[in-house]
Amino acid sequence: MLTNRLLRLSLAASLAYFLFQSREPISGSVMLKGLSVTTLAAMVGRTLDGRDGLLLCLALAFGSLGDVLLDWNQDLFPAGLGAFLIGHFLYIALFLRNRPRPLRLQAQDKAIIAGLFVFAAVMGGYLLPATGGLAPAVAVYMCALTGMVICAVVLGLPERWLVIGALLFLTSDTILAISKFKSPVPGREFLIWPTYYIGQLLIAIGFLRAKGIKVP
Repeated sequence: MLTNRLLRLSLAASLAYFLFQSREPISGSVMLKGLSVTTLAAMVGRTLDGRDGLLLCLALAFGSLGDVLLDWNQDLFPAGLGAFLIGHFLYIALFLRNRPRPLRLQAQDKAIIAGLFVFAAVMGGYLLPATGGLAPAVAVYMCALTGMVICAVVLGLPERWLVIGALLFLTSDTILAISKFKSPVPGREFLIWPTYYIGQLLIAIGFLRAKGIKVP
């Protein structure tokens, strides 16, 4: 099936990028990075119809665009941030569109959401003073990222794949932000890409499974 092939291609491209990222710049490294999530978007576009499929596909596509912009040139960091921001807004729209009605949060979900608010406040106070002229953009991005994770929790899926994926996405961006604006996080080259890619993968697979679509 084409869906399985796209998933395997995504995994292969992600692994290849991870293995070769320490040797950058190499020919094709940006292409491998972009291909990793673009193929996930293509997989979703092929398997999930309607507005949900469009929102999830576009969220992944804008994530892929952000990946490429961040790797292509450091001067494109604001543009990459903007692409990821659009992706988070699309995720928020997708999750809120599918939220349970009436909304009933379990105790563990309420604890996660409370922890996310505390985390966002602490990270904002820690990072924003070091971001200079990018402070407003970074603040908006942090709110959107945190909002995306909260909406993933609110979605209340019985399987936790999607929530774990959103939390991994948050972890990746946190490591990246600390390394860029404060001081390099030890082992960041081994942490940022796996947590980000696995996060996107679990969000995509988790949502597809919630819609009754079997994904290997």
